[in-house]
Amino acid sequence: MPMPDDRFQVNPVTPPPFSSERVMLPLPSEIDFRNADGLLPLIMYQARSGSEGPARVMVLDLSGTRFMDSQGIRLINDARRLLLPHTRVHLVALPESVAGRVLEVTGLRRDVPVYDNLPEAMAAQADAMAPDIATNTRVSLDELLDFVRPRHRAVLLTRRADGGPQGSPLTCGVDDSGRIVVSTYPERAKTRNARQDPRVSLIVLSDDWNGPWVQIDGTAEVLDVPDSVEPLVEYYRNIAGEHPDWDEYRAAMVKQGKSLIRITPERWGPVATGGFPARLAEGD
Repeated sequence: MPMPDDRFQVNPVTPPPFSSERVMLPLPSEIDFRNADGLLPLIMYQARSGSEGPARVMVLDLSGTRFMDSQGIRLINDARRLLLPHTRVHLVALPESVAGRVLEVTGLRRDVPVYDNLPEAMAAQADAMAPDIATNTRVSLDELLDFVRPRHRAVLLTRRADGGPQGSPLTCGVDDSGRIVVSTYPERAKTRNARQDPRVSLIVLSDDWNGPWVQIDGTAEVLDVPDSVEPLVEYYRNIAGEHPDWDEYRAAMVKQGKSLIRITPERWGPVATGGFPARLAEGD
């Protein structure tokens, strides 16, 4: 008989001092491509199996997880997406553990509550049970750029020739001069629109759909080859790090005729999160 694999061993727990609205699930010692897909239905079942309906809070305990790669991040994001709006996901991860470092590097720690130990996570549940209240946080330019740098999903709004809006979902980055940069092609509608009217807006989103976001208004500049090549190198480096062969990358940019749109921020709204109006929390 084959020995059990602890990659799939999880022991769902509902701590006695807490109601079935709060559920804790210890995750296995390793989370990767071999078990991530199998863990998702376990999380969903545990969150929804209470006699009084779905749990309000699901605490995923990573304190015993010694290895976790991008599949673990995908697992957590998928669970959060599928469990909303009835159940919120909170995490427990030791600060210096592999799981804790992965949460930090990927930016997920900014978008989901992470606690250093299980008692802290469970003690914080009273506040977590309250409804999400929408927030608006005013930020300086430096704070704005710090918010945007780890977030690469955005929607660019340009103006068509008739003045109507054109929306384009895309990947963005921040260059060394503090401009928002977008890789594109000269034939794209957003590129043509930005040439004829440089007034643009960019909505920068978090990886988590329910995470914070911000709108940035500014002036766009379009660069074509050969002027776009070195800015495209900087764009790639600032988003993905070093390329294994920069000469090959430069040649590919020239061959493809890639362009770059760079946007100088001139006005921006607050960093916002969705939720209920604050008036609904009054009197709680």
